Amino acid sequence: MSTTYKPSLAEVRTLAAQGNLVAIYRELPADLETPVSVYLKLRGRDEDRGGLSFLLESVEKGEQLGRYSFIGVHPPMTVVSHGTEVTIGGAGGTVLETQQGDPLDVVKQLMAGRVPVDQPELPRFNGGVV
Repeated sequence: MSTTYKPSLAEVRTLAAQGNLVAIYRELPADLETPVSVYLKLRGRDEDRGGLSFLLESVEKGEQLGRYSFIGVHPPMTVVSHGTEVTIGGAGGTVLETQQGDPLDVVKQLMAGRVPVDQPELPRFNGGVV
């Protein structure tokens, strides 16, 4: 197993010409882990669980095409909607802004300047919003 992060710095510089979101990753052996066990480890101990987190699992055509698990902890930004009142939050639960309107329009505005780079070796969902 390699502890090297991918892509290399030189490759990141090349990819950055295509967009402003480049996934940097490394592969870890997971033969003794499940998505739930990894999620619980990343989420942290009981006293640390005040932050937001998620585990999403996807199976395409009965695992014949692909199965992916997406895990996220301590997001840098949140968007919470109650009807048309949309609150944009920052890390640690701080409220950055409250708007009125369609929540999906607010998300589109927030994502407008973010351009994920296509990296064929990764699942397609690598620069979006959960």
